[in-house]
Amino acid sequence: INPDIVYVAAIVAGRGKVLKSMDAGATWKEVYTEPSSGSFVLALAIDPAGSGKIFGGTTEGQIIFSDNSGDSWKNMYKAQGGVFKIAIDSMNSNLAYFAVSQGGLLRTRDGGKNFENLGEKNNSSGQQQFGSPTAIVSDPNKVNWIYAGTTTGLFRSKNGGDDWEAVKVLSSPEENAIRGIAINPQNSDEIIYGAAQAFYKSVDGGQSWATTQFSGSRTIETVAYSRQNSGMIYVGMNKR
Repeated sequence: INPDIVYVAAIVAGRGKVLKSMDAGATWKEVYTEPSSGSFVLALAIDPAGSGKIFGGTTEGQIIFSDNSGDSWKNMYKAQGGVFKIAIDSMNSNLAYFAVSQGGLLRTRDGGKNFENLGEKNNSSGQQQFGSPTAIVSDPNKVNWIYAGTTTGLFRSKNGGDDWEAVKVLSSPEENAIRGIAINPQNSDEIIYGAAQAFYKSVDGGQSWATTQFSGSRTIETVAYSRQNSGMIYVGMNKR
């Protein structure tokens, strides 16, 4: 993957756009625009294998797709709510997941030809209910592994979302939703997540956690590891 190629969802003159940079953000080119003002692109996911496949999700529930690095796009599916998080499986670009604002978790296993709502068939081990998704991320090292932060906790699936197991966390997702999750690209046992102004890190697959508090009123919206340097972590904040 070329680290100089960057995609962002942006709002320009009240309309949702997707912008692309080929020079690490020095210059930008518009590659997608929403058809009307007031409609925004909430999420983007780029195939980590470098195939040029990109999924996007909008406030109107539209899932958009490009298979040529953003040169052209097509509508793939209309969800019942805004699509605000997307994760593509790190080993299989045809497998992708979409968190929907009305509480649904969608999955495609054929590159967007067909979609299914995992919320309607959720199987979670133990007594803990799955809840509504607030964050999703695929394991960068393991095929079919997906993590979901929900209104009730942190869950992990090892079979593409068919079955889920609860990962014990320190925070209370019912009070402060998990907004961002990331897995170390060099070590799947290292997991990080953010909730409100707190940052959590586990190095043993979620059995125990270390915590860091952020000051100020902004809340954590997303977390990510650098693919070039797994010792570097990015945290995105919101005014939520």
